[in-house]
Amino acid sequence: MVWVLIGFLCTLEFLIGILTVNSMTKTRAQYRPSGATIAITYGVAGLFAISGLLSIVIYWSIRNTNGSGDGSFIAALIGIFIFWFIIAALIYFFDLHSQVVAQPLKEKRAEHREYARSLNPILLAVRSVKTSDDKRLKRLSIITKNLESINIALAHSHGGGIGSLETGTVSLFRPEQDKVIQDGIGMMGSILSRLSDGTSGDFDAALSELEQ
Repeated sequence: MVWVLIGFLCTLEFLIGILTVNSMTKTRAQYRPSGATIAITYGVAGLFAISGLLSIVIYWSIRNTNGSGDGSFIAALIGIFIFWFIIAALIYFFDLHSQVVAQPLKEKRAEHREYARSLNPILLAVRSVKTSDDKRLKRLSIITKNLESINIALAHSHGGGIGSLETGTVSLFRPEQDKVIQDGIGMMGSILSRLSDGTSGDFDAALSELEQ
């Protein structure tokens, strides 16, 4: 039983060492376990240590002198190890798997934030357009509010299309939808250069294009 205890402690030390090395090397990996996952995994290692040591102490106290139940006890100890190992592995797996699944959404959120930054100078330009015509002012005000709503939506995008939070990756933005946003931002820039001229006929036409 002394050797069983020594072997268990060596196994525990080895597992904690491997877990520490894994946590350190994962910092350079594209997908790495979160701090919460690492803390939970260390907690699992602690539970393994407690359950294993308790099992050894209890069996040691009731063990027959001839050691007839040693084989069954070792099998039970191995079962305890496998049980906690599977729990730790599942925690790691689900954490890394969720990161892989979420990666496209993160990339899409970054794209949308970049679109929002591209809209900032356009918003500034729309706000700076001067006109004394009340109808034009009203149209400009509506355009400004719409652009502000779009800008906020892009800046705080969760990376998906309508209903994507409920349906997962099924409703991700499609490439053609992103192209509409990109083309729209580009066209608004050229339209605003015409608005800044302030000519009467072209001003109304440019406003109509901007509204579209």
